Amino acid sequence: MASSNQSSPFSRRISIRTELLLGFAFFIALNIATGAIGYLSLREYQIGVERTLEKAGRARELSLEAQNEFLLARESEAGFFSSWPVVGYASAAAEFLPQNQRHLASARQRLDEMETLLRGADDPGLRALLGPTDRLRVLLADYESAFTAVASRIEEYSRAPERSALDEEIRIGQGIFRRIAGEIDEIISDISVEAHVGEERAHAALFATQQQSLAALGTALLFALALAGGATFALTRRVIVPLSQLTRAAERIGRGDVEERLLLVGSVPREFALLADVLNTMTARLRESIESLEQRVAERSEENTRLLEAERARARRQAGLLRLGSDIAATLDETEVCRRVARGLRDELLDYELVGIYLIDEATHERVLVADSDSAIRSLEQRIAPGRGVSERAITSGKLSYTPDVSRDPAYVPGLSSGSEVDVPLIIDGKVIGVLLVESRSPNAFNRDDFEALTVVAGQTSLAIGRARHLAAERRRAAELDAVIQASLSLTASVELRPVLDSIVESALKLMQGPRDVHLFLHENDRLVFGSATWAGQRQEKIWRNPRPDGLTYRVARAAAVIVVPDVEADPMFADNPWHGAVVGVPLKIGNRVGGVMNFVYAEPRSFADDDLRVLRLLADQAALPLRTLDCSRA
Repeated sequence: MASSNQSSPFSRRISIRTELLLGFAFFIALNIATGAIGYLSLREYQIGVERTLEKAGRARELSLEAQNEFLLARESEAGFFSSWPVVGYASAAAEFLPQNQRHLASARQRLDEMETLLRGADDPGLRALLGPTDRLRVLLADYESAFTAVASRIEEYSRAPERSALDEEIRIGQGIFRRIAGEIDEIISDISVEAHVGEERAHAALFATQQQSLAALGTALLFALALAGGATFALTRRVIVPLSQLTRAAERIGRGDVEERLLLVGSVPREFALLADVLNTMTARLRESIESLEQRVAERSEENTRLLEAERARARRQAGLLRLGSDIAATLDETEVCRRVARGLRDELLDYELVGIYLIDEATHERVLVADSDSAIRSLEQRIAPGRGVSERAITSGKLSYTPDVSRDPAYVPGLSSGSEVDVPLIIDGKVIGVLLVESRSPNAFNRDDFEALTVVAGQTSLAIGRARHLAAERRRAAELDAVIQASLSLTASVELRPVLDSIVESALKLMQGPRDVHLFLHENDRLVFGSATWAGQRQEKIWRNPRPDGLTYRVARAAAVIVVPDVEADPMFADNPWHGAVVGVPLKIGNRVGGVMNFVYAEPRSFADDDLRVLRLLADQAALPLRTLDCSRA
């Protein structure tokens, strides 16, 4: 194989001498030398062009990467400013400040690499980019200093109750950030333009070298024609035609046309075929480089567009949350708070498809629908029993629960019947009092931004409901106190037994606001005697049934303590005589003995809060006063 490679050029030269006679040896050598010179010139220029294009392209790529890292640093800056008022300075700083520093360090690394690249460039225009590169480094340092200063001020003011001055400093800082960002974008744009100009200069230099090569070749050919005369036609066929093809190919390359592949026609010398292969290889590499650069530029542009849209969406979300927070803060009614939250989450800025707010019934532990975003649809169940629905998970865990595809979850209670669901617990003083339910018709429709926004809304809703309940409780206590005072005045207005007993029952019924029946029995010598009663709003002159010796009334009298039965049907005390509802027995104490028992009967099972029992005891104490007075008058 080696022998064949060495003999092939020699055989070709012998063939040419045979065709053009031995007298044209000098002409042949001259043409070979001309072809070699042209080949070496183009080869050397190819290397220079590739080096220049590579450095120009790399400089543009590094500038875009530095810009992208700066945009990521701005994104972490935006995340810090939007999250620290919600999660606190420490949590926001721990999450976003290291990201910001990391992206800025990466941007400086790209600038250092670009500076090293530009210092080794042969093109004066590329070396002239060292100045803008240094300016970029200074701008990054200014941005980092300004951001660090604003973050430090936030840390100082985060412990202060008044933050109006801080808001002004943040606005000033953000203005500085926008100015620096704008200048950075402008400089990077200039760098990209200059890199492109560097590529054009490289192409222009290629064209000039080609012209010089053509001139040299033309001179050599003229000299050869003067020496060889009659051999011009043969040399033209063997040399000039492929050389013209190479020239046209070089011109196309100089104009930036790298799409067409060079194909030499006819039998050509090996050197021209090799040169054609080199040109084809060079154009292929140039084409790949250009396509790669265009693709990277397109990717960067697409990424910048995506980041911009994400930032705009985040800003719209923040505006919606601010408006919703202001709206629910303007009402002190629990039901109205829930309705405003449901409407606000359906607002165009937040635009959730279906929103429901369920509060837990303390008696049955069912989740009761208080408000939804579109009550006309009636998609949501009005009451959900314990153990049903995916929202149960948020209540039991006290944390946000996400079901990306409700059609795959057997616990799902149909709302939209398909899609995804987020459930966020409503918590007051560490106790879950309800759940915020949000649904979408699309599976996997919610992301981290939605989770953060809904968690914030659930917290605001819980605070508003807690405030409303506290106000209602205070109003209820004031009303109870007034009712007890009025009851006390009416109870002491008579010394007759029957009017006193009727007045006690009537006052009890008005004060409790909810019992269906009230029964009062007098107790003496372990016997209970009918005193007074009201059934279904009517005063009764006699009892329809005497208390059972082992029943609730006798037990209250003997134990001298309040007995509460939230669900009569489920209580063993009423196993032989069950009925639907709830009952509370309260002793009326005269000194150390029980002078009577008052029963409160409710038509439905219910639980009794501490406030309810406190009012019952207070009423019992007031009701016992006239009984004590009657005892004294009898004595």
